[in-house]
Amino acid sequence: MMIKSEEKKICLWSFVLVLLNFGMNYSIQYATDTYATFCMQGTWRVTIFENGRPLQALIYYIFEALKVPSGIVYHLSQLSGILFLTLAVTVLANLFKGFIKSDAICVLVSFIALANPFIIEYMLFVEQGLFMLVILANVIAVYFTWRLWEKGENFIKSAVLIELSLFVAVMLYQTGVQIYVVLCLPFIMLMSSDVRDFLKKNVFVAVMYAIPLGSAYAVGKFVLGVERLNEVSEAAEEINPITNFVNIFSFVTFDNFYTLRKGVFVLWLALLVVALVLKLVAVGRDWLKTAFGFAYILVGCIVVSFLIYITGTSDACWPRMIYSYGIIFGVLSFYLLNGEENLKAAHFLVIATAIIVLCADYISFEKTFVDRYKCNQEDLYFAEIIDQRISEYEEETGNVVDTICFYSDHNITYYGRGYEKSRLSQRAETTVWSRQYSLFTYLDKVFEEGEKDPEIEEYFRGQDWNTFSEKQLIFRDNVLHLCAY
Repeated sequence: MMIKSEEKKICLWSFVLVLLNFGMNYSIQYATDTYATFCMQGTWRVTIFENGRPLQALIYYIFEALKVPSGIVYHLSQLSGILFLTLAVTVLANLFKGFIKSDAICVLVSFIALANPFIIEYMLFVEQGLFMLVILANVIAVYFTWRLWEKGENFIKSAVLIELSLFVAVMLYQTGVQIYVVLCLPFIMLMSSDVRDFLKKNVFVAVMYAIPLGSAYAVGKFVLGVERLNEVSEAAEEINPITNFVNIFSFVTFDNFYTLRKGVFVLWLALLVVALVLKLVAVGRDWLKTAFGFAYILVGCIVVSFLIYITGTSDACWPRMIYSYGIIFGVLSFYLLNGEENLKAAHFLVIATAIIVLCADYISFEKTFVDRYKCNQEDLYFAEIIDQRISEYEEETGNVVDTICFYSDHNITYYGRGYEKSRLSQRAETTVWSRQYSLFTYLDKVFEEGEKDPEIEEYFRGQDWNTFSEKQLIFRDNVLHLCAY
């Protein structure tokens, strides 16, 4: 998709915003999953057979086959992530131009839609480049949908291009295709000529969404035999969908979810509701249609974003799983900013809210990156202590430690002091999937993971440390029994 010369300014502004938020702290930072991704042999097998992401697995396979160093993989991922997100914000902002005159406001609204508060998990995994490609693929699908409705392009050709874009997204990350639906909601409302056209556009988007999602499920379930899908089927029998949805929706919207302070999310929504009221007063006779459009986008975003909870297929709640819910500030702002210029009060409040969200996101992102960096230093410090104690033991006894058995004390501390309590700042030694690989990352030593000794396990469970202690290490022959506090 070529960017025209008159659109360069929008592209430049998009790039500056992306760089300020995600490029200023450019460095190699390890989430707990990243240790495993870099160090585990056959990552692509886990990705395809446990997670059901064929395209992501193919990319991992190519990197492993070519023996590309992990550092280069990480840098490629970060750089491509910045590029893909810039392109996504640029394309979406250009679509907004047909309804909002100011280029700067188009970029602002597009950015808070795509780089919303829930994008932060995507940006801390080594797959960030692939996650940003998922977002870009969805935006491209919206672009082709817009061209079909606005320019009346060939239906079959448009449908094929939309499906190809969404298949790229779903094969990289299954729940990513809900981004397409949420981004389409304001366009459905603003571009429908009448009720019949409105219903047709809803059906079209629903079908475009269902085909790749259903295909991904069928391939994962019946072709690849993805383990997580079997676990989901078993878990669904024990989940009350209504209670599940209400609990998770309430927690995300009203509580201190991840980097958001308690009540912040709903406060931002309340500001947009006030802007809606101001707009309803100004539009006069069209107030009912305007109110319906706002409610339609709001409810549609909630239903699509929380569909996995409404259907009872999951009870786990991570930002990446409900990323599309964070898009709500962008799509509602876009919808409210469409209209005559005499709606100054409403437009001013919407723009002010968008700026508040932008600034809050920036502060949140920066704090998270700094916390992650400090957490990595703590992981490194812990690994160096272990290495030093092993070296001392080997020098004293002549035994060579090649096996580590991992334990935890009575009340394990998942997060270091002074960090936000989220998975984004979790200590590597506290998770099954990262404890061994974090030692390998920092020490470049391969240790076998041994089976726990019941007697030692009982001893460690009777302890409750909140900092490192020499008593957390017990050496026996070639085995280190290590307790995470």
